[in-house]
Amino acid sequence: MAGYITVKACVIPTVLYGTEVRWPGDSILSWSSGRQKELKHRSSRLLSYPRKPLISGIKAFLPTYRTTPIPTLHRESGIPPVSILLSGIRLRHSLRIQTLDQKHPMRRRANEKGPTRLTQTANLLPKLLDAESTENDDIPIRTNLVIQPANHEIHLYTDGSCYPGDKVGGEYVVYQAQVKIAAEGFPIDRRVELTDAEIIAIHTGLMTCISKAMTKFATNFIIYSNNKTVLDILGGKIPKTSRKEIYKIRKIQAEWAQRVRLAHVATGDVFGQFIPGHSGHNTQIKDNPSHLAVEKWVHQVNQELIEEWWEKHVPTRYKTLGIKATSSRVCPTELSLPRPILGLLLASRTGHGDFKTYHERFKHVNFEKCECGEDKALEHFFFYRKTRRLARKLVGKRRGQEAMRLLLRLAEGAAAFGRFMK
Repeated sequence: MAGYITVKACVIPTVLYGTEVRWPGDSILSWSSGRQKELKHRSSRLLSYPRKPLISGIKAFLPTYRTTPIPTLHRESGIPPVSILLSGIRLRHSLRIQTLDQKHPMRRRANEKGPTRLTQTANLLPKLLDAESTENDDIPIRTNLVIQPANHEIHLYTDGSCYPGDKVGGEYVVYQAQVKIAAEGFPIDRRVELTDAEIIAIHTGLMTCISKAMTKFATNFIIYSNNKTVLDILGGKIPKTSRKEIYKIRKIQAEWAQRVRLAHVATGDVFGQFIPGHSGHNTQIKDNPSHLAVEKWVHQVNQELIEEWWEKHVPTRYKTLGIKATSSRVCPTELSLPRPILGLLLASRTGHGDFKTYHERFKHVNFEKCECGEDKALEHFFFYRKTRRLARKLVGKRRGQEAMRLLLRLAEGAAAFGRFMK
């Protein structure tokens, strides 16, 4: 696993440094006979240069034979090919361009009409709702406050929810002096994530409180949420999503000290508190994308590219076992096995190991048999006299190919493989 982290943290950033600027994608725009056409470019041959150090880095931490196929190395390491890495870099670069300030020179150049490499990258993603709200927040950052509880404080409980059909909505409940002042649940008619829904719920709840609650009696305004990212907004940390609502929330927070209040009521503050799952509180009420929605979509696109690539390049042995592609965001659990056992697992999966069929395929003359006298086969570990009893105990009633698929395909089977191979 340390090798995986090293390749992700050192090799990939070094090899692909600056490619978001230099790499034009799989095609370029060209004018021909007064028409704009999309053509394949010759830069694709340059992919062989970053591919070599990437494969060398993967081979450095994977205990595999030199003849192991390249697609197998990418699958077992959890590191996708260079072409997919470059596609992900371009999509993330497009997302960063949209989060720049409106007056930033790169933002202005990206919005030009001419078909440049920068405009092509900027147009890979749909325009964000948060792209227009990039003004600076000059409200001072809040520190941890010691608040004395008072009877007339306003309590706002918020939550974001998922509805059927991939729809998202928000809800809030307002209490003052242990009396419910307002409660509402509402759908959101644009593509957002749960964090956006909770931000919108806080903003809507704040506006309702100002109009309906008796703010002149209240010292503090306490917002309860189970989302720490949302609560960080009240401390001055501005995320890249739902900025329009965030700046309105911060404005209300800044104007709280100037509200009309009774003479004996202190200035107070607007702050948030974290409560896991809103436990013990009755807070549940019976397509322009946001930044978080687009970020999630980028990860989905990368995963789809990996799965399509794997379907085209999957080796026959892996297709027989039913081994699927791994996620590019998560380290494969098999890498946590000890290196000798991981080497045996990969050899059994790929067929590239100390087996009779492997030696005969590459015309090796001197190869040994197992100490039991049998030829070394891919499934020999399951029938070997020292391991077969434990192996059959781990697979239960499964036999034959079903038992092999359990031990060699699934992550749980790989863990079982490691237990009886020790």
